[in-house]
Amino acid sequence: MGRALLTAWLRVGITDIYIVKPSPIKIDESVDISGVKYFKTMEELPDNFLPQVILFAVKPQMLAEILPLYARKFAYNPLYLSVAAGKKLDFYAEKLGTAARVIRVMPNTPTMIGEGMTALFANTKIIPEDMIIAENLLQPTGEILWLANEQQMDVVTAVCGSGPAYIFYFMEAMIAAAEKNGLDKISAKMLVRQTVRGSAGMALMSDEDLNILRENVTSPNGTTAAGLRVLMSDGKLQELLDATIASACQRSKELSA
Repeated sequence: MGRALLTAWLRVGITDIYIVKPSPIKIDESVDISGVKYFKTMEELPDNFLPQVILFAVKPQMLAEILPLYARKFAYNPLYLSVAAGKKLDFYAEKLGTAARVIRVMPNTPTMIGEGMTALFANTKIIPEDMIIAENLLQPTGEILWLANEQQMDVVTAVCGSGPAYIFYFMEAMIAAAEKNGLDKISAKMLVRQTVRGSAGMALMSDEDLNILRENVTSPNGTTAAGLRVLMSDGKLQELLDATIASACQRSKELSA
């Protein structure tokens, strides 16, 4: 996710970015990375470095070790953003201090092309200006949504954060099915990709509910109806998605431990 966010910011000209990472992040060659400064460890950061915002884009298991280091180095209390799945605000209060201003952020990989979906939830220490800063930073990445409570973040992680992988897998399966029924792979990939892109575009632009859009495609006793009879048989697809989201949601909760 750090790579996706960095790509989105660089594409819109956000510069003066400092990254602490043992090795540089691989970025598309078409993106100007001249404004990015890399440091292998935080000890290499300049002594006079006073960032306005610090973003944690690391594996959740790493946070317990690194957060206290940042709390000590940046005692003036910058705004902290974290995209680490599962870790709740009380965890950040314990590791960064109870006065720390923290916003949990759950984006997804389409942020890389400015088509992402990001959910946010903040602790009670932030001020209105912090919300504006976060929104301005995330606006180039796509849509944003402030959540009503922190418990919703686990569901958002399962649906929004993991969702692109589900959709990509569904596309893989459609391509494979098209090949089995006589299409070459190149043609199948083109057809499936554009069909998904167009369908998503219609869903975003239309005021109609999704079931209405589906019904508009489905002629009685036609090919779509025949396919949907299989896909919707006994509610198996819904059951599968229910189990998928529940499993990912449970894993998000486990990561908070």
